[in-house]
Amino acid sequence: MLICAKLKDGMIKKLFPTLFLLIISYSVYPQNSFEGFWLPQFLKDYNCKELERFGLEIPCDSLYGATAHSLFNGIVQFNRNLGTGAMVSEDGLILTGYHTAYSYIVQNSTEECNLIQSGFWAKSKEEELRCSGLSARFFIRMEDVTALILNSIPKNTSADMYAVWIQNRINELTKIYSSDGRYVVEIKSFYKGVNYYMFIYEEFNDIRLAGVPPVSIGKFGGETDNWVWPRHAGNFSLLRIYADPSGKPKEYDPSNVPLHSEYYYTISLKGIDKDNLTMVLGFPISTNRFMTSYEISNLLTKTNPAFLDACDALLPTIQNAIYGSENIRLKYSDWFSGLANNWKQKKGESYSLQKFNAMQRREARENRVRNWIARDSARIAEFINIFEDIEKVCTELDPIYEQYFWFSNLSLLSSKMLILPLQLKGIKPEKGEYFSAKKKDILMQNYRKLMANIDVATELKTIQASYRLWQKISPAQRPSLDAYITKYFNGNAAAFQDAIVKQSIFSNEKMFRKYLKHASVSRFERDPLVRYYYLNMEYLAKGEVKLKAYSEALEPLQQKYLYALRELRYENDRSMYPDANGTPRLSYGKVSDYSPSDGVNYSYYTTSEGIIQKNIPGHPEFSIAEKLKTLLNNQDFGKYGIDTQLPVCFITNNDISGGNSGSPVLNAKGELIGCVFDGNWEALTNNIIYNTDKQRAIAVDIRYVLFIIDKFAEATNIMKEVKIGE
Repeated sequence: MLICAKLKDGMIKKLFPTLFLLIISYSVYPQNSFEGFWLPQFLKDYNCKELERFGLEIPCDSLYGATAHSLFNGIVQFNRNLGTGAMVSEDGLILTGYHTAYSYIVQNSTEECNLIQSGFWAKSKEEELRCSGLSARFFIRMEDVTALILNSIPKNTSADMYAVWIQNRINELTKIYSSDGRYVVEIKSFYKGVNYYMFIYEEFNDIRLAGVPPVSIGKFGGETDNWVWPRHAGNFSLLRIYADPSGKPKEYDPSNVPLHSEYYYTISLKGIDKDNLTMVLGFPISTNRFMTSYEISNLLTKTNPAFLDACDALLPTIQNAIYGSENIRLKYSDWFSGLANNWKQKKGESYSLQKFNAMQRREARENRVRNWIARDSARIAEFINIFEDIEKVCTELDPIYEQYFWFSNLSLLSSKMLILPLQLKGIKPEKGEYFSAKKKDILMQNYRKLMANIDVATELKTIQASYRLWQKISPAQRPSLDAYITKYFNGNAAAFQDAIVKQSIFSNEKMFRKYLKHASVSRFERDPLVRYYYLNMEYLAKGEVKLKAYSEALEPLQQKYLYALRELRYENDRSMYPDANGTPRLSYGKVSDYSPSDGVNYSYYTTSEGIIQKNIPGHPEFSIAEKLKTLLNNQDFGKYGIDTQLPVCFITNNDISGGNSGSPVLNAKGELIGCVFDGNWEALTNNIIYNTDKQRAIAVDIRYVLFIIDKFAEATNIMKEVKIGE
């Protein structure tokens, strides 16, 4: 890699002043005023003037400080990539999105006590429910460790060993700064390895559910309204962090106490007006803002079609099942919601990229880089054939491997029974092995736990749907079980699919116990479920191998292109913020309406009137609770309404991405005014291209949040905790 070689051969010392200027100047001239995910360390010197011009009313020092309290001290990241939360009380109370807590609502629900339908409001801290497996971590500080890493690499290190040296140095620094394991330390590369920044966190693993509205409020509009504006969902939940009595992280223990929060947000009831400054803090997971036109072409013609084909075959089956039975909803809705969200995002992404002429826009940027290269003979030599090489790699990606990857991946994920061979460790015996009584007991206990969340009738439908999915591939290329089906099922594919669910060793406890008694390799491998599992795993592996090779071939070319693009922008006093990668970021924007199409304009806010208008009694997505209906019809809004209306949601043009779900929306004074939970359909290019005119972040208004807590839930204990400003 030419860039790495240049840095290794002593050029880093020569380039360091330039690199430093590049680092600190990335936020001086953003491409669009409100585009970008800004790192906290560089806000004070290089974003504050613009923020003040847009109306910031607090000192810029209060945005981020490595030693003093700042806005960044008020956010937490869940499970390292699940979403963001905002501290709203001194007793560890967190406001986040409804979807962040959804798995843990399910975890604590039964058919007799269905918290999805009823909601949950702990009347005291003793009533709060454990969220097993959920963690939350606070961001403490970040440091630039580029020199500490790159200067440690010996001269003339080979390309193969270069990455090894970097990883070893990262491991050393991680250990040093963890303070004997007290802190979580992450060091990540930026701009494809030109810079390295270290992020230090404190992580807590005892998180409890304090309050959540029923699904008819939290997910009002369901999948129909997902990625859609106007929106009327009370999409929020309340969680609480617990620690040991000294305030240090500790695994779940009944003796743990609510964490004393040294920093939490004040809530504003003043509301929002058009063009108000808004700030969003959070942990966006991933963007690809520097993707080339060739990669976008692959996304539109190979990757997204394969993913959407798989979802189109599998999602309707699960949707029909969960809307037809509360029991099935408890077992499958969490999986369905996640996949349905990704399906709609990818569908919208393909639509928006084409409508926004993304290919042409990226080609125009690439032409500017070409012209920059052509103006200097040294650059011509360094970047020779860069675009031709990228095009060649992208062209050689065979779409069949995208189909193998997504078809097999989603076939496995859509069936809880189909992955039992993977989840039940040791279920396949070693050659000649006889299961001990202890091993049989362990396997049986694990089997019972897994089967408790499985509905056999739904499993058969998903297996049938996945089998039909594979028929979309030509017979010569798709997986075949013809010989097996002919031998054991007289060539009847439908009988084979039925047997996967009904005649497998995993079908019921009686058959599973019988297998455990006489377990053998041959009995395991000829099982119909196991055969279908292996077939999908085989084709998943084929897809992964090819896609990994594609990524590895593309990576050094992406590094060269990104380096050239960054140099070009620097020469023109232009910024280049780093892609999102799960690290803490701030975006700023303003409350904004928008026009989705010619002759149509969407307001920047919605009210309770829209809830009444959308209400369809008995509908799984649009019915509302009787108590809420009464409150709204009587206009019993308390202090949260404006005349005859109650604010519900609003939109801003803040830059957001996956991982911002639950992020706080702050006003110019740093006060909490909303909670981000979605983006809009017309701007689903946002992982790749920020669309100034169409990009909108959808947030639930904090006044609607408090109305639900106060008037609907009557959770006075929670209302006493939160701090509402003047």
